[in-house]
Parts: sequence; structure tokens; C-alpha cells
Amino acid sequence: MTAQIKLNRFVRWPMAQLAAASALVLGAPAAGQTLDVLEDIEPGDVRVRLELVADGLGGVLEPINNDGPVGQNFAIDLTPLPDGRALIMTLGGTIYMLSTDGSINVFHDVVDPAVTEINPRFFGPSAIQAHPDFATNGIFYTIETEVEGTAPADFGDGNDHQDVLYEYDMDDPAAMSLSETSFTKRQVLRIDQPRRDHNLNDLVFLPDGTLLIASGDGSNSSGGGSSIPQLRAQDPGVVFGKVLRIDPDSSTAPGGTYGIPADNPFVGEPGTLAEIYSLGHRNPFRMSFDAPTGVWIGEVGQRNIEEVNRIEAGRNYGWAFKEGSFLFGDLAGDANGDGVVDDRDVAPDPDADGNGTGDFADANGLTDPIFEYDRGSGRSIAGGRVYRGSAIPELVGQYVFGDTFTSGDNLFYADASAGPAAGETGGIQSLRIADGGVPAPSGVVGFGVDGAGELLVLTTDGTILGLLPAPCRADLDGDGELTLFDFLAFQNLFDAGDPAADFDGDGDLTIFDFLAFQNEFAGGCP
Repeated sequence: MTAQIKLNRFVRWPMAQLAAASALVLGAPAAGQTLDVLEDIEPGDVRVRLELVADGLGGVLEPINNDGPVGQNFAIDLTPLPDGRALIMTLGGTIYMLSTDGSINVFHDVVDPAVTEINPRFFGPSAIQAHPDFATNGIFYTIETEVEGTAPADFGDGNDHQDVLYEYDMDDPAAMSLSETSFTKRQVLRIDQPRRDHNLNDLVFLPDGTLLIASGDGSNSSGGGSSIPQLRAQDPGVVFGKVLRIDPDSSTAPGGTYGIPADNPFVGEPGTLAEIYSLGHRNPFRMSFDAPTGVWIGEVGQRNIEEVNRIEAGRNYGWAFKEGSFLFGDLAGDANGDGVVDDRDVAPDPDADGNGTGDFADANGLTDPIFEYDRGSGRSIAGGRVYRGSAIPELVGQYVFGDTFTSGDNLFYADASAGPAAGETGGIQSLRIADGGVPAPSGVVGFGVDGAGELLVLTTDGTILGLLPAPCRADLDGDGELTLFDFLAFQNLFDAGDPAADFDGDGDLTIFDFLAFQNEFAGGCP
């Protein structure tokens, strides 16, 4: 197994040939702009209604133990518990309990004024995950952020702050707050972070009880892929830009606070961290596990491409040689025509052998994303989950995800059995949000599930939203039945030029809207 791509392998594709190929495919964009390299995401056929599950989780968040800017608080992560409850972590460090009746109470505040450090725009507590055996052992895990030098670090290089993986062990798993039960808090892993962003982001358990940890490359840095921060993701000797796999119930690691699974892909390789599960990641933000399809991560791109990867042991996902399925920076050449080669340049990976993936990726053992989109459709992917609920049958088996800094059309879905995407989105569509519920959020932070397995959306508005089936559109008079009065209601909407009569969704009111209404009427209501 090749643990690392050597820089001299760049000569496999001469830069002049790559630049020429990119110019043919991309055309001549305006100098200095990011590139429109993928088709825009269009609305799909699936309509959902959003309901408010919880609010009041937002508000102004002051920095703690630094002079960074004031920011916005919101629910950053959610983990379901076996009895239908859920624990919610906020960026400000408050853990809430969401009960089965929809009520919310403060469960615990992780902020310790002596050591906690939060920079609201960039870092703070980022994840919470219940142990698979929580019902009997009362254990859950968090990622928290502390002042540099609080304690010796296991890994890392830098002096910005420390990310810490903690284990909480409750005596009573049924307690509604930690103040109601005895508990212990144990440090599992501590990392020195070189910069304020691209840090530890998320946690997910695999069925065998091992824990995956998503670690960013340590810095949002400019450059064409050859700067030191960008190269960390390809260095198997550092923790940055990796997905790690540990056994929190074991103690075989050198510090004795966790175990290293013997079947990790790089165990025993000189100069390589045995904790590494996969490498070549930029900023893997939200991670989830789906039994039929595996581990999914939404990864935030540099300037052009947002991507969704399906994670497998030992795989290299390409950063910073590639952004999504595209060659990045130095490998792309001056693709946007601004006279410099930098982090705004991406170009298709030529597929001379016609096997569906780029030849550079093939030659260097890189894995393409399953889905990807460019900055014409979103700005910062949050990641999501494969839907396995029952309320919305047409979404079963679809990977549902969102975008953090895009308003409106920011809830997407795509077939989890598709991919990989090479120069295409992979079939991403946006969900249609039905009237009568909560509007689409201003930004999506992540996803969870409730006790019934239905999706919950965490938003930058400080709310948690539930996805429900859309109401029957043809029932325009709202009486629960389809009758002549619904035809009359449609006619009135159409005559008034009301957008609610745009049943074919093309933005115009035409005879085709009559036909679309008739088809839905004939199909009946569920």
C-alpha cells in the first residue's frame, strides 16, 4: 500500500498538457473568478414540509479566552439516544436534552472558564456522540476546545488552541441532566491546532464499536496545493487532513487512553500514524454511518468544489492534489485565466483511458467523491445522512444534506447508490419546500435523527427542523378531500396569477399547469 504520494509523481502529467486540456473544457472565464465547472443543482420531484422541532438555541455568542470577533451561537451537533431522547451540543458549549415529548432542558454546560476557549466564527465544541451501549453504560463523547498549553497534547503542531476528545461516563443513563447523577469526565485524545480552523469536526461509531474522528488539515490556507498546510493532508505522519479510527474502550495506544484497532490500514508502517483510517481530506465537516452504504462525509472545498465522500479504510481522497474530482491549483494550471496559478484554479482530470475516472486519480490511487457541486449552487457543504425513515418513502436510500452559507435552496438529496462523480454532480437535486410549514433555513449545520429515524435539520438560525411529507398539493381548499371545489380553487389561483398555481414549477402559468394539477388530482392524496 502506498501511504503517500511523492511529489515527483507530478511529472506523470506534464503541466502544459493539463493546462491545455483545462482550457478546452473550461473555456475562458473572467480573470480572477472561481470557475463554473458543474451543472447547477435543479429542484427535484421530492417535496417536503419543514416543521419547527426546537428553537432558542441561537443568539449572540461572545468569544471565550480570546479576542476574536463576536459570532452566532447555534446547535452544532445532535446524537440520538436509545430511548428516543437526543443530546444536542451548541457551539457555545451548552448540551441540551431533547425529550420524546419535544421539550428541551439544559443537560450540561461544558464551558470551564479556566481552560475553555471558543472563537465563535471559527471553533468551539463541535461534536457529541453517544456510545453504542449508552442504554447500559451511560457513556457519550464530545469534542471540546481549550486554551493552548492546558495539558500535553498527543498530536499536533502549533499554538492556536487545543481540540480535546472527552468521554463522559454517567452512573444513570436515564438522567435528564448531569446534575442529577454522578459522572466522570475522561480525556481520550488531545491535539495542538496550528490555526483557528479546519480542526476536529465530528465523531461516528462503526458497528464494531470503534470510533471515527474527522480531522481537518489544520488551516484554511491559500496556494496551489504545495503550501505546507495543504500538504499535511497527504503526510501520513501527521494527524491533520485525516479520518482517524480508535477504540475508546481499549488502552493499547501509547498513552493508554484508547486503543488502536489492529486492522487499521497503516498499522506497522514506518513513519505513519497507526490511528489513520483514510487520508487526503481538507475539511471533513459532518460524518454519518449508514448500515447498507457505509460512512459518509461532507467535505468543504477551497474555492470551487464542495464534495461528498464515502469513506473506506486506506483510501486517499486527494486533497490537495484535487478539489473534488478536479485537478487543483498547480496541477490545474492557470485555468481561470487571471495570470497566476493559485487556489482558484481547477481543471478536469483527463480520462484518456475512458474508464470513468481521471487518469491522474487512477495513477496515484486517489478516490473521487460520490457527489460534488460548485460555488454556483452552494458555498460550504455541511454533509448529511442517508434517509432510512418511513414518513417520506421517496427519500429512502437518498443521501440528504445541506449547505451552511447558502440561503433558500440549501437542502439537497442524491441517490446513495450512485457515484463516484467524475466531473459531474452525481445527480444532486434540491428538495422542494412545501408551503404551510417553516421556510427553508438560512443555513444548514448538520443532521440528526429522532426516535423514529426521521431526519432533523440543525440550522444556523438556532433552530432544529423536522422533515415531514408535503401536504397533498391538489387539496387546495384544505378539507382533506379532492373534489370539484379544488378545481375551482385552482382556477381562482390561476386567474389571480398566484405562484401557488405553478404546478409544473417552471415559473410561468400556462396550460401545462392545468395538466400538472389534473395529474396530481388523479393520483389522489395519501
